[in-house]
Amino acid sequence: KTIASDKQAEVVLKDVKVAAADVIDMDDKTASRLRNMATNLECAYLVGLAQKDFEISVNYAKERVQFGRPIGSFQAIQHKAADMVTDVDGMRFIMYKAAWATSENEESQDMDTAMAKAWCSDASRRVVAHGQQIHGGIGFTKDYVIQLFFRRQKRAELFWGDGDFHRERVAQMLEI
Repeated sequence: KTIASDKQAEVVLKDVKVAAADVIDMDDKTASRLRNMATNLECAYLVGLAQKDFEISVNYAKERVQFGRPIGSFQAIQHKAADMVTDVDGMRFIMYKAAWATSENEESQDMDTAMAKAWCSDASRRVVAHGQQIHGGIGFTKDYVIQLFFRRQKRAELFWGDGDFHRERVAQMLEI
């Protein structure tokens, strides 16, 4: 199991015979495009996860009363919510751009996908951290759903390369 409590599996194929006609032959460009598709799907997952974390956190901030008023009326909470929605919107935009470039087989698809995964990995981490802070102590208990977003974000951040991995890819493509 991962930090997200999801089950992982390993499939071992030993002494399996495959006819030559059934072997999938793909060039590097096709393999790269398939990796981009999978990475873009992970970005889409992170966008959805961050969006839902944001929605739950804003609703909680409207309902949770402290010092006689909803915690959402405090500027610190408002700023966290503003940062969250800004990150979610940016994630969605860059993910759409990368997915479009890959679906259209654009020359920019490798760069767009690397930038999207770097941004979505980091931005989603910020969103779930703000969600945890808005929820306070209850956000860390397994009795409340928000902790699951934190766990699933970390798993998704690492799949298909984290932000550092993809920033390095971008730097290589920039030839610097």
